[in-house]
Amino acid sequence: MSNHTPRTRSWIAKEVDLSAYGSIPFVIISAEVEVGHDNAEPYLCQICTSDFGPHTLVLTLRAAAHPHDGHVPATKPVHFKKIEKYGRYDNVMILWNGEQLQDLPIARAA
Repeated sequence: MSNHTPRTRSWIAKEVDLSAYGSIPFVIISAEVEVGHDNAEPYLCQICTSDFGPHTLVLTLRAAAHPHDGHVPATKPVHFKKIEKYGRYDNVMILWNGEQLQDLPIARAA
């Protein structure tokens, strides 16, 4: 596995609860990610694992650029939305090529 991770910034993980207005609560994760020379859209996929505990949402980042591709990188937004009726997640673990990229607490409105 590589020790080089893609450049990312502005990670946000928050729970949105509009249940008082008839909406089911959901968790949204977003960031800006450098993409490769093919300019592919980056995306996040959920990994079903209990390795990080039951209150951690584990996602893997796909289509991000390796930082040494030898080109001028483009930055694109990436978003992930998970409808979660019971608010069971406290943090989000972002992986890239099996390595930890980010560990974010989930912000909740008071």
